[in-house]
Amino acid sequence: MNRIKIFVSAMCLFLLFLTACGSSKGESQENQSVKISESGKKVITLSMGVLDMQLEKAVEAFNRTNAKYEVEIITLEENSTMEEYIERENVALTTSSGPDLFCKTGFMDFTNFIDKGIMENLTPYIERDLKAEDYVESALYAYAVDENIYAIPMNFCLNLMVTDESLLGNPVSTDGWTYKDIISAMENNPQIEYVTGNDENSEILRILVGLGGISYTDFEAIKECILFADKYQGSLPDEEDIVLGKNVLVSEVQIGNALAWADIRMYYGDNVVPIGYPRQSGSGIRHGSQGISMNANSDNKEGAWEFIKFLLSEEYQNRLETWFSPLKSVFERQLTTYLTPSSFEVYIEEIGETVTGSNSYYLPNSGEYIDCMTGEQIDELRQMVEVSDSFVFDMNFEAWLIISEEAEAYFNGQRDIDGTMNNIENRINLYMSEKE
Repeated sequence: MNRIKIFVSAMCLFLLFLTACGSSKGESQENQSVKISESGKKVITLSMGVLDMQLEKAVEAFNRTNAKYEVEIITLEENSTMEEYIERENVALTTSSGPDLFCKTGFMDFTNFIDKGIMENLTPYIERDLKAEDYVESALYAYAVDENIYAIPMNFCLNLMVTDESLLGNPVSTDGWTYKDIISAMENNPQIEYVTGNDENSEILRILVGLGGISYTDFEAIKECILFADKYQGSLPDEEDIVLGKNVLVSEVQIGNALAWADIRMYYGDNVVPIGYPRQSGSGIRHGSQGISMNANSDNKEGAWEFIKFLLSEEYQNRLETWFSPLKSVFERQLTTYLTPSSFEVYIEEIGETVTGSNSYYLPNSGEYIDCMTGEQIDELRQMVEVSDSFVFDMNFEAWLIISEEAEAYFNGQRDIDGTMNNIENRINLYMSEKE
């Protein structure tokens, strides 16, 4: 696999989970050089590498209704690579010429940005204008360090893996697991032939390493994962012959609405359990969201905050078309609406009356219909949301590119494992030193 294919694979990885310091500055302190739009509004720049259609609609709604500020979207330029975009923006963010807001939680060393003072601490703004208790805690604090919030999602989904309950204790645990647990589970369950429903070696490595399951400087662990991925890669049988818990260990799923969990339960059977991704600590159930951050060097912080506040408002959250809302009142409504059958009213001319009917909910993956979800299913979903967290503090996009590129050479027989690990160690160490 060449570098372009590796990069595209890495992009897909981090978009899946898309599917992203200091106190607030008063408006009177804002730099007078802030750009003014043709309509006379102060311009807030919002940078995103890949255009998010729902966020674009939010910008349009904000621009229609706000009398003082207007958001301008900056995206990947034509004939420019994502690597070039990231490098160019990383430089711009260290100055006031950078964007006021940016969505790149999947394409950066998040902790390094915080340490360098590039990301504004949003906690003072929240304490001033919002009530933290009104929001889903795991969503509001998904991008927090020591309760200092550096990015906020406008909506979120859950990304996780599921397995069959029969494998629990061998040695899988519902509290989350490490890469070693996956390796042990394969060794202790000889009937399991495949790790996932997509057993390319690069996909296995992505699950074990790419999502932050181990430290990028733990070279012995990386070596063990590369060897394991190479051992279990192979051609899969037809989809109908793949059975979770029988010949496949785990399956990757995304839950963007309550019905998705009902669909997963129906598709895989009653023994399916959420297990999360392997990681160093925590449940491994990952928040999939586009975290929006404020540039600490922005001259228009109050305007930038106005847009974030708009995204978190009940007015906007009630318009969400996809995924869960971080606003508790809307989130609860998104869950409980499926506890009863959907209803509709129809006027019957023959009797001159309007009657109420009900529809079943269609589950697209299983192809089944249900009248409603059970309270148990809703409670399971609430618990998953409660223990979920962000992947950005474990994941490093650039380090993963190095590992996946060098591992591919080993998988293709171009280099032995010692040469592969020597290249990985040298390149990672160089990257880490350049970061300091």
